[in-house]
Amino acid sequence: MRRSSSGWFSDFGCFITKADDVTSARQYAKDLLGKFHSVPVYQKTDTCPFCGSRCLRIMPEHAEQLMPGVTSKFFAKVLKFTPAYCEDCGCGFSSPGVHPRYSAFLFDRHYKLPTGSDMLALPNYRYLAAAVRRYCTAEDLIVEIGCADGTLLQLLKLQGFNQLLGFDPNAPEDGGSIELKKAFFTPDTQLAARPQAFIFNSTLEVLPDLKAQLQHISELLPPGGCLFVSNPRPSTCHLMQQWRFTLKSLERLARSFGFCIIDSNIRDEADLEKELVYCVTLQKSAKYQPFFSQSLIEAEFAHTLRDCAQNDSDSKWAQELNRLLQQCKAGGECRPEIYCYGSGNFAFRLLSTVPNLNDFEIVFLNSDPQSEGKYTVLPTGEAVPVHYYLNEIKDRFVNLIIIAVQDPAFKSQIVKALIEANCRTKAVFMV
Repeated sequence: MRRSSSGWFSDFGCFITKADDVTSARQYAKDLLGKFHSVPVYQKTDTCPFCGSRCLRIMPEHAEQLMPGVTSKFFAKVLKFTPAYCEDCGCGFSSPGVHPRYSAFLFDRHYKLPTGSDMLALPNYRYLAAAVRRYCTAEDLIVEIGCADGTLLQLLKLQGFNQLLGFDPNAPEDGGSIELKKAFFTPDTQLAARPQAFIFNSTLEVLPDLKAQLQHISELLPPGGCLFVSNPRPSTCHLMQQWRFTLKSLERLARSFGFCIIDSNIRDEADLEKELVYCVTLQKSAKYQPFFSQSLIEAEFAHTLRDCAQNDSDSKWAQELNRLLQQCKAGGECRPEIYCYGSGNFAFRLLSTVPNLNDFEIVFLNSDPQSEGKYTVLPTGEAVPVHYYLNEIKDRFVNLIIIAVQDPAFKSQIVKALIEANCRTKAVFMV
């Protein structure tokens, strides 16, 4: 008989655990509460978790949000970690890193992925939709792992694809005409029909059981089946992401699990500068053929190490941001209000370059009405509330607005939102 025990997290409610006996259940509940009293458990490693190599390039220590973007006050914390990259397989990871057991819990309950129709303007959505059209037929079963609210699947539905399935623990209860399963896709998940393709849209890098997952997917796909992947530039991954994929590691991943890369948005060194997201199409194949040239792989790996080692405080944009802030302070206000539109990794990076951050009242804005009442964290470690932008700046005149996003599509959406809100400002800062 399975026994259960329960506990209480002050900021987000109760939990229930299950075990073989009541003693084990109580101990697990006590253990879980103890570990979340401050920060999640860490695991350290001196070997690459993908290939086992000890040939690692250790980067300077970073400070970052535990949970990027909006979250509960409990998880609005700053953690320090050291990125590392394997010279043999090219994979990057964080040391120490959040234990996979707890990262799964956090993603399940407390990490809100960006959603909505505006996401379709992003380059990774455009690439993935075009790649699916190119390599799949309308009747193929296409499975998206980490589908959020099903935005990408809805786009594919409009383009004529009929067999669509999504997995996400935060999926809505009603996916409309698309089947969305409110669950993780695990190495044990079985499907009623054989899929022709899987999609990982900025989700492959969060898998704690990456190798088991890819082996399972490789076994499910037929010869010629596809794996469509987008993932962040490896120097910009946040702490909750288990993996940082360089081009070298993507080739290694393909070869290890019976795939070949057949297409990508990265074609030459110029793309390394302009693309914030790497997109690749992998096809199930009995014979491996490399896609990226060795010179491009080496250039990208060096580019990643350089970016990861860079001190943001030395950048030109950091100097400009601090100049604008000092102008606001010179206006005579004791603690001038500064509005930061965006609350994710890039906002944290921007504000980390401000040496006198406590001299300003930072007000975080978000385009999602549900963000009201949630929190993010300043580089100082202070948890601060996030506000729906119309509740704060509609018909107002403000000192300075920091547009804290990098993608051009998001920037244009924010500028449009500010204009429609009739928000006037002395200055706007964006990179």
